[in-house]
Amino acid sequence: MTDNKKNWGPSASIENLKIRSRVLSKIRQFFSERFVLEVDVPNISQNTVSDPNLDSFSLRHNGSRLYLQTSPEYYLKRLLADTREDFFYLGKAFRSGEVGPLHNPEFTILEWYRCGWDEFLLMDEVLDLIKFISNEYSYSIAAHKFTYLKYFQKILKINPHTVPLAQLQETCVNIFGSEWNDTSRTCCLDLLFSQIIQPKLPSGIVFIHDFPECQSGLSEIRECSEYNVSRRFELFYNNVELGNGYFELTSGEEQRSRFLKDNIQRQGQSKDPIALDENLLSALDHGLPNCSGIAIGFDRLLMCLIGEKTISSVISFPWES
Repeated sequence: MTDNKKNWGPSASIENLKIRSRVLSKIRQFFSERFVLEVDVPNISQNTVSDPNLDSFSLRHNGSRLYLQTSPEYYLKRLLADTREDFFYLGKAFRSGEVGPLHNPEFTILEWYRCGWDEFLLMDEVLDLIKFISNEYSYSIAAHKFTYLKYFQKILKINPHTVPLAQLQETCVNIFGSEWNDTSRTCCLDLLFSQIIQPKLPSGIVFIHDFPECQSGLSEIRECSEYNVSRRFELFYNNVELGNGYFELTSGEEQRSRFLKDNIQRQGQSKDPIALDENLLSALDHGLPNCSGIAIGFDRLLMCLIGEKTISSVISFPWES
């Protein structure tokens, strides 16, 4: 019988698995030295995210529908509301959907929150962390911070905050062809950013901040003179998206409204609506401190730091279809 190691063996080399172990230890060292407490939270819950762009794995237990968590965010915010302490989580998360070089349905996520910090202080700490864990694996890393507006104006000559929806749709049709028929502002901007802007970002670490109001997610909104911006940022490394950060929304009433809007979008995409997480909303009503938080895909981060091209090269066993 042929021993076909390609079928049963690990996808990562032992060298990369050793690097992975060291980097995980260094992350914990980094936060320990800054007095940020590591916590474990459940991976299974009766609630899940309402974001129309995310799909959760579901399962049944004693007649109830449960979900594998796409991130620890809701549990961490409940801890924040109760304690007003800084926390980080380093563990598994699950997202149903695409499987490929940059996507694995089961992945390792690093998520943390800083009370009293704005999003710019958090960006600085993200950079500190990456430098701390990468000093033996990477050359000197360039870092940049740009507004969402800057690259849309530079490359597409439009203001993404104020451009009329009809002009935005026309831009998408001109670039992607007449088959493009999504009418939502958010989807038009997402497509233009991922397909046109992101590939043209400079190498190294890039933070894109001040997203359009329609892409606020769970972030606060800042009023500007001509338009509002979401206090949200995304992290990229050599054009690969690694993380998403917010100056966090603290209003339970506003969060409830956004959940309901998400469900309207989900129904428009023929997806099931998601029951509102009343425990999270109650925690926000109790009082979430002003804070900023970020979730980073650890597998992608490690892949980028050591110069690999796929996340399967840094995890022991990838998703088996």
